Amino acid sequence: MTKSKKIKVLLSGGGTLGPVMPLIAVADEIKKQYSEAELLWIGTFGGVEKIVVRSHSIKFKAMMSVKWRRYKSWKNIRDLLVSPIVLFHAFFILIRFRPDVLVSAGGYVSVPLHIAGWMLRIPSVVHHQDIQTGLANKIMRPFAKRTTATFEHTMKELKEVKSKHTGNPIRTALRLGDRDRGYVHFHLDQDLPTVLIFGGGTGAANLNKVVAQSLPKILEKAQVIHITGQGKQVIAPAIREHNKKIGDRYNTFEFFLDDEMADAYAVADLVIMRAGLSSLSEIAALGKAAILMPIAKSHQVKNAEFFVEKQAAEIVHMSA
Repeated sequence: MTKSKKIKVLLSGGGTLGPVMPLIAVADEIKKQYSEAELLWIGTFGGVEKIVVRSHSIKFKAMMSVKWRRYKSWKNIRDLLVSPIVLFHAFFILIRFRPDVLVSAGGYVSVPLHIAGWMLRIPSVVHHQDIQTGLANKIMRPFAKRTTATFEHTMKELKEVKSKHTGNPIRTALRLGDRDRGYVHFHLDQDLPTVLIFGGGTGAANLNKVVAQSLPKILEKAQVIHITGQGKQVIAPAIREHNKKIGDRYNTFEFFLDDEMADAYAVADLVIMRAGLSSLSEIAALGKAAILMPIAKSHQVKNAEFFVEKQAAEIVHMSA
């Protein structure tokens, strides 16, 4: 039942689509339940999240974000110096929009908003997706009124009084993919297995390079949908020529929105991907077989190892 109460929700996250996609699912549900909900998304300048957010009819604004790197870098000094400016901008956004609640699933762009929100006594919710909690979430956690977690064991490091185990939200549209429609849309052969390859919402140049080396063997037995990310296509002319000889089995795209991604999942017999929790949640919900290639020495390794432990995927470790 749709409620007529007017609420204002500020969602934030960006740079990558990891902290974005779960909140898109939440935003869609808010709009279903509250007919007069007013949503505002704060993301990064130049981030691909702007396209996704606007495709869901959510107002988008960008703000500068600062990041604390866990290694020596002059950028840490620069970001430290601009932090007061970023915090002031966060205050300005909150005072002007006057949200009833802030919601984030991570991302450095969210940190000043949640600190400013706490100072202005605006309640906030921080969702912990990954096995290993990211630094941005660790910073925001003390300022949150409520925290949620994908995994039950994450609750051990959160205060149970204000925390809840929820799982990870996924977009409803992804469950509506159609295999037959996908074969037609992507010009695929129904008699061949289909491999879907992607490196997360923004692509992964290193993964694309590794895939390029393996493509000739893959294409001998299967057809491929490869979502490379914007500007990250690395396929050599020799591979393209090989592809033509065996019947154009290699299909490359820069980016998919919900409907295309749903159909790509529907036709996929195997998914080769990174190990961001947002995408992992999607393949788990859809029951897809997967080979995971996590970013070395990152939180993705633990995500991937968890899925391997549960016999839900296989892992290929990549060098740093």
